[in-house]
Amino acid sequence: MNTSLLAAVAASPIPAGPSLLGPDRLIGMSGALLLVLALVVMLAWIAKRLGAVRNVLGRSIKIREVLAIGARERILLVDCEGQRLLIASSPAGIVRLHAFDSTSAAEDLETPPLATASSVFASILRPQVGTAHAVTPDARAKEADRQ
Repeated sequence: MNTSLLAAVAASPIPAGPSLLGPDRLIGMSGALLLVLALVVMLAWIAKRLGAVRNVLGRSIKIREVLAIGARERILLVDCEGQRLLIASSPAGIVRLHAFDSTSAAEDLETPPLATASSVFASILRPQVGTAHAVTPDARAKEADRQ
């Protein structure tokens, strides 16, 4: 009985279906592949724009704070291999304004209040920039005294 069943199955014709490598199948597979690749590129771009890719590899340089002081000028507080640096960036170049001691870079301090942070930044920037460009209340008072 088993042999007759096998013989019947072997003798029956196999219905013809669409070819696996036919032009319609290749176009469909190519379209699906392009769609998946476009989705991967789009998700990578979104992740980069949102900053999800930052510091994934455990890099040794970390940007702690960024302060925009102009259209293309910025002041950056950077940790690099145990040292905390205050850096000014502009189209003219990059300048190190101050290097903090290693103990302040090792410990993550809380952000100081705005008035304290403002006075610290002003005291560091004053020698670098000069009093003519300073915008602190102390500099304004000194300018008024001079006149």
